[in-house]
Amino acid sequence: MGGPTVEPMISMWHFQWGAIVIILAFVYIKVSGSLTKKYGQKGDTLSVYHKISFFIGLFFIFLAKGTPLDDIGMKYLFSAHMGEMALEYLIIPPLLLLGIPAWVARKILKVPFIDKMVSSMTKPIIAIILFNLFFSIYHVPFIFDFMANHHPFHNIYNIVMILLSIFMWWPITCPVSEKDHLSELQKMGYIFANSVLLTPACALIIFSGTPLYHFYGQEVPHILPSLSVVEDQQFGGTIMKIVQEIVNGLALGFVFYQWMKKQQEQDKREEKIPVKGYKYLEVSHKTNHAGR
Repeated sequence: MGGPTVEPMISMWHFQWGAIVIILAFVYIKVSGSLTKKYGQKGDTLSVYHKISFFIGLFFIFLAKGTPLDDIGMKYLFSAHMGEMALEYLIIPPLLLLGIPAWVARKILKVPFIDKMVSSMTKPIIAIILFNLFFSIYHVPFIFDFMANHHPFHNIYNIVMILLSIFMWWPITCPVSEKDHLSELQKMGYIFANSVLLTPACALIIFSGTPLYHFYGQEVPHILPSLSVVEDQQFGGTIMKIVQEIVNGLALGFVFYQWMKKQQEQDKREEKIPVKGYKYLEVSHKTNHAGR
């Protein structure tokens, strides 16, 4: 009777995020178009697929923050919460990084403390360990319950996680060529390592036969009677792991494509380089032929 109630669905929509995304889209059109031609260096022009990736990233921002997914995840269903986290940490950052014009990234990196922070935090080992460590700590049951009941702390932690996810994706989708230090083979190893490091936290959630989080088991109304608390929990862990594997598979394909493209360009350059001694042999042949 006096327990928690479910909010009306209309109140879970946050249309201000729609306005934010639309404004960002118009700004991006200007920045990636005429401003890139004016301020960008040679080769900074973005391809169509880079621009599309940025717009898809903006769409997923609205999906994560503007739709009821955010409220459902934080108030009713662990699986919805994990779906939102998959969007915020695994999908949105690489899409936005792919679409950022290089000259904009260079402008941002000209701020000394930002450049120093990015340089240190995007070192592959540091980036991958910090992201997975903070992700795992967040899902320790008593820490998760504390965050769920204290939204200011949760919001701060979420901002930290988003920053760490950007640092984690930077070595793979770096928008500035001079900061792109990993070879394609190293990037593939990095992606594989990231997949392995996230597995323990997901496995703990997926294979637990009891509710891990008091918040979803006792403190919120259960809006899907057909889905038990444990099944919701297991579904959430499965969502996170499946999304990670799909995204990592796409990332591997992207890196492999870049590798093949570079190899083809290198082969073309080598074809244009004259072979040493070729002209000498050609002249000698002509001289001998004339001597006959």
